[in-house]
Amino acid sequence: NNASSATSFYEAYQWFTGGAVYNGNKTAAKHDAAAFTDGSKTRYQSPGLGCARNHIIYIANGAPADNDNSALALLKRLNPSATRMSIPVAENVKSSESANWIDEFAAFFYNAADLDGALEGAQNITTHAIAVTGASSDGNYPNFIRWIAKQGGGLYQQASNSDQIIVAMTKILNQIRASNSVFSSASLPVSANTQGTYLNQVYIGMFRPDGNALPRWVGNLKQYQFLYDAQRDTLQLADAN
Repeated sequence: NNASSATSFYEAYQWFTGGAVYNGNKTAAKHDAAAFTDGSKTRYQSPGLGCARNHIIYIANGAPADNDNSALALLKRLNPSATRMSIPVAENVKSSESANWIDEFAAFFYNAADLDGALEGAQNITTHAIAVTGASSDGNYPNFIRWIAKQGGGLYQQASNSDQIIVAMTKILNQIRASNSVFSSASLPVSANTQGTYLNQVYIGMFRPDGNALPRWVGNLKQYQFLYDAQRDTLQLADAN
């Protein structure tokens, strides 16, 4: 409530991309040493992007305070052409809240950001949001939190107690799991030269439907082979090494 959420969004982007630590508490007793690439803790250890989707779950108990030049400066570090978006009147968002920059962060993460240019397609970030009501005298702020999730391409949930927060988190996590699930059966090709035998090549497809219902599916095809472990008398999947 009344916090600089834009700073947290910028920090999250730095973590996703393995960028420089901006405002992370590196000296806290409970910090995770594995979160950094070096002893001086100047850069984050990226979680590794792959072709899976990336998500942020934003939980708010009030409107953020990101309507200053500091928040805009952080956004322009990532998106130099960033400008204020116009929120439709139908969204019923207060003008004081629409002046925040966090919705522009969420929109950039979802629509324009590419966390790894070396991978095919845009590796973007989906932002989900939960508005915890009852903790703020401002009963209108959930409309802005819902708008953030809308701009971030994610799911919006509202909760007023701990049980409802658990339900909201479960719904969001189930959606995340569904978008990142892969399904494909392994195949062992028949030998073209010797009928009735199979080549020692195991192909496993790792694909998932496109979240935007586009015809192209994201994924790859992996090739393994069976390796016999004489000590255990078992077969294992092995790679080229």
